[in-house]
This record gives sequence, C-alpha cells and structure tokens, in this order.
Amino acid sequence: MLKKQKILILSITSALMMCVLFYITKTKAEEPRQQLLRENSDISTRSDDSDFSTYSDDSTSSTESTEELQSELHKEKFKKIAQTLLKRFYLKKLQHAEIELSNIQSIYGMFASPKTAAQFYSKDPKELSKGKEYKLAVLFCDIESFTPLSEQNHHLDMYNLLNNYLGGIANIVTKRNGLVDKFIGDAVMAIFIADNETKACERAVRCAREIIRYSTKFPADKYVDGRKRLKNGIGIHVGPAAVGLIQGHLMVTGDAINIAARLEGKTRSLKTPILISEDVYDAIPQKMKEHYHFEPFKNIELKGKSERFTLYGVQSKRKVKSVALPQLKQSW
Repeated sequence: MLKKQKILILSITSALMMCVLFYITKTKAEEPRQQLLRENSDISTRSDDSDFSTYSDDSTSSTESTEELQSELHKEKFKKIAQTLLKRFYLKKLQHAEIELSNIQSIYGMFASPKTAAQFYSKDPKELSKGKEYKLAVLFCDIESFTPLSEQNHHLDMYNLLNNYLGGIANIVTKRNGLVDKFIGDAVMAIFIADNETKACERAVRCAREIIRYSTKFPADKYVDGRKRLKNGIGIHVGPAAVGLIQGHLMVTGDAINIAARLEGKTRSLKTPILISEDVYDAIPQKMKEHYHFEPFKNIELKGKSERFTLYGVQSKRKVKSVALPQLKQSW
C-alpha cells in the first residue's frame, strides 16, 4: 500500500514538473515574438500621426503600409538573428579547431618544424595512440662533463644555462625540419622524418654540424663558473621506429633510438664530436661526403649489442694550405 502511495505521489510530482517546464519553455519561446509584436504595435501607433499620412489619405493604404513595414521588420529581425547564429557557429568551429591544433602541438612538443608536424596534425588523435612505423633518422646530443659542472654550480644557475642553451639547440632542430622528441637532463633527442631516408639523414648531419658550431660560440661562462664553452657528443642512426601516443605523450620506440644513444656515448672514447652509423653514411648524398671529412672507425663494439659496427666521425674538411717551394738556383 505504501509503495502504491509513493508511486502515485512521484507520478503527480513528475506531471507537475513537466507542466511547469512546458510553461517556462513556452514563455521563453514567446518572448522574442511578443517583443516583435510590441515593436510593430509601437510603429503602427506612431503611423497614425504624420509619418504615414503623407503617403496615403485613407485607412486602407495606411494598413497596407503598416503590413509592409511589419514584413520588412520581420525580415530585418530574421536577418540579424541569422547573422548572429552564423557568427556564433563559425566562432565555435574556429575555437574548436584552434584547441585541437594546440592540443596536438603540445603533444608533439613545443619545438617542431611545420613540415614535420604536418605529418601528425592531419591525423586523428585516437589513431595516433595506435602508433605508426616510420623510417627516421635519430639524433642524440649530450653535453660533455656535465656532472662535474653541476657539482661546481648552483642548481638555479644550471637551470638558466640549460634553458638558454637547449633552447638554441631546439631552434636549430626546427630550422632543419626536425622534431625535438624530448629533453633528458642535459641531453636532447631529435627525430628527422622525410620522404626518403637520404633527406632525413642529410638534415640530421647538417643539424649536428650546426649544433657543434653553436656550442663553440655559446657563452657558458655567462651563466656558470668553470666552463667558458660547452662541448657536445652527438650520435646519429637511421632505421625503422614506431611513433605514437602513450598516455597522451609522444613516444618513439625502436632499436634505432638505442643505437643512436650508444653512438653518442662513443664520441668520448673515439675523440670525435659526431658519430654516425654506416647506414647513415650510405644514405647521405655524395655531395655531403665531399663537403665534410668522414673518418671511419671499424669493428666497434656498442654496449648491449652483439654485433660490431662500422662508424664514421664527421668533421669539417680541412683546407690544405699551399706551401711555396723554394726556387733552386741554377749552378750552370
């Protein structure tokens, strides 16, 4: 019995709420119409004075003029409403597009060249979470003897150093149509994707050479003590890798990343600022091989790898100075 009473009370309450909502909705919907009718009424009232008397002398023509005016007002009102709705619609579309673009840009890092980022912007973020295989060149860059430098200076000074120095490196990567994947302490990992591996490797090597030149000019002593200039070790390898989103963050995985990191670690022992793999050397164009000096290092063992590698150190081509030979005097 009590259950039936409760059900009856709930039914009555629901019916009353529906009636109230219907009344409120109808009232709100009628407001623009009532306002328009009031405006039309005011106009028709004013027309009894002198405005419409100049156009017609009888009541029939006055009524026709009023109806025409009301029709014009309806058209103007509808036009304004339509314009407002269109503006709001396109504004929302624009804002939505900007939000989507900013979200994807934040996912793929602050430093990404338009050419590289465009390969991701056209994709659905849901599809990106599945990952996709790319043939890309991977660059690892690290500051030499960074730990002793950190021990000698305050952590805020080290932060200012990295903030300015790594920002410059990121700009170089962007200039060379690369994408900064991540900063790992004082290290930078960048990837280069192109139509073919030749372009990707060429961009990565040119980027590495520009980073070395940038480091020789960067005023490290402006931010920290004990180091006037910074030295880098850079490793570059090319190979297949999976690129996608993991928990909303860009992730690049594959053996190519591990090899590039190992090459960077070998730059100290082989005493060369840039090391590239044999795959990178084979991919770069002949003009680049003639422009730079490539020193081969054969049968090199890399940590965690069972096979041995042939690596190449990349340096500027030394200009051979011409030496004037002494002229021999003829004794006869």
